[in-house]
Amino acid sequence: MATLQRKFNISKLSKISIITKDIFNNFININKINFEFTIYLFICVIIFQSLSVTVAAAPVSSFDLVNEVIVQSENPRLYDLNLEKFGFELTKYSVNEKNNFESNGISLGLRTNLSAKYFLYTGIRSTSVTSTTSSDSLSLTPFNQAAQPSRKELYFQFGIPIIAGRSFTILSPWMSDWEHLILAKIGLHYNLYDKKGVLPAQRPIKYQFVSEVGLRLQFSLPKSLSVFVDYDYQYPLKKPDQDLKSWTILGGGIAWSIF
Repeated sequence: MATLQRKFNISKLSKISIITKDIFNNFININKINFEFTIYLFICVIIFQSLSVTVAAAPVSSFDLVNEVIVQSENPRLYDLNLEKFGFELTKYSVNEKNNFESNGISLGLRTNLSAKYFLYTGIRSTSVTSTTSSDSLSLTPFNQAAQPSRKELYFQFGIPIIAGRSFTILSPWMSDWEHLILAKIGLHYNLYDKKGVLPAQRPIKYQFVSEVGLRLQFSLPKSLSVFVDYDYQYPLKKPDQDLKSWTILGGGIAWSIF
């Protein structure tokens, strides 16, 4: 009985020693992995620091230096639209009425800077209304459509900048600094309708005063030039005709600023 007890104790001790050895080996392996990871991380930090020093020591071009100075300046823009006194605008646009006629026009305008924060737009539009294949086909029926005739428009708009900034392009440094502007507009225009005959299938609608609100996206180019896109929503001041309550205008143009 004592012999069996002694053998059992020896067997139990051998199992404990084996488990202890396994735990110790695993601990050694884990520490070895952690040590290797620490060495690897340390090497990466040294390499990163050496690259950082290399980049910092790289030669800087005069163009990059000028732009860095501009960014850190009080007014970080090469081209500042707020500094202009006034500008001339030429716009080509299309009128979207709910009919089958085609309305296109061109406008000449003057932009005036007010207090370096707001803009006043004045000018004249010339809108030409012509028939289309659809309207000619409609004229063969007893039906017609409400539409504004050809006209001249004298407009006044007040503009409030919403977003203004600059963007670098892939054309740098040839075209390195583009001033971009998003502008909200509200205004009014007066219509002078042409004394022409009525187009086939047209029921002429004439509004004297029309209100308008819209947005402008503008990019200022080198040499005081800028290009822009306008989107305006127009609504007559008097009670509108049931078939022509409102319409929109989409146009694009070019402007020349005077500083």
